[in-house]
Amino acid sequence: MNTPQQPERPRLFCKFRPWRTTIEKDKKGGGYVERNRTRDMLVKAEFYCQPPRFFDDPHDGLQGARATGSHRDIDRFLMHNLWEVPEMMRKHGITSLTKIGEIKDPEDRAKLKRLGRKHARREMRVLSLSGVPGCELMWAFYGANHQGIGVCFDSEHPFFAPARPVRYVGDPEEIQDPTDDEPTSDPLLFTKGDAWRWQREWRIVWPGEEPKLIAFPRESLGMVVLGEWFQQAGYADLVETLKTSGYRVPIVQMERLPDSFDYQVVPIEQIG
Repeated sequence: MNTPQQPERPRLFCKFRPWRTTIEKDKKGGGYVERNRTRDMLVKAEFYCQPPRFFDDPHDGLQGARATGSHRDIDRFLMHNLWEVPEMMRKHGITSLTKIGEIKDPEDRAKLKRLGRKHARREMRVLSLSGVPGCELMWAFYGANHQGIGVCFDSEHPFFAPARPVRYVGDPEEIQDPTDDEPTSDPLLFTKGDAWRWQREWRIVWPGEEPKLIAFPRESLGMVVLGEWFQQAGYADLVETLKTSGYRVPIVQMERLPDSFDYQVVPIEQIG
């Protein structure tokens, strides 16, 4: 099998975020509070990282079925999570799931190991980053329909050294089996379907589901990009957040060129 060519590491890793205040129920006090989660991220210098089962790609990590409350949940669970197990049980004359660990056949042991990795992938925390700050689809999907911001980080900062590119394939059969027992290097955590190629995603993965908040070095923030339709009413709040949180970054904005499908990047101001 040919080794896939690694994409060139981009200069910046970008996260596209809304810049808006929402009213949310306080889990501790029970009342309602105003929250701007992107402001919280910058003030605390923390990424919120969760498992791929909460992502918008249902195939991400091929983690198996997710309960929806439908009468078909059990069918989905069998199809996605245990589809090889009934045949193995018939093959080895096993009548109870509790005894599948007794199977010695190397090929079937490998299948069971893959099932174990599928469960492990459900308990990973993933930081997703994009290498294309100017991608219009990224702005539409994750940047509040061009009204949000892009927080762009220096990809050469040591914090981002573990970042690996996501590989895009047309068929899961193209995905290599794991070559070690380290769950954070599972190829399925770094492979997605061709439909998502436009994201040009890079990832850092941590084992376990907690803690979901991962601190990042403030000096790694290299630039803040405003979407074309960023609402000016939120600009002063953004600037104040960056200043009081100790960031030293330029602010720029995406601007469409007349009679064109292209954008230009317009400098707005330097913070710090």
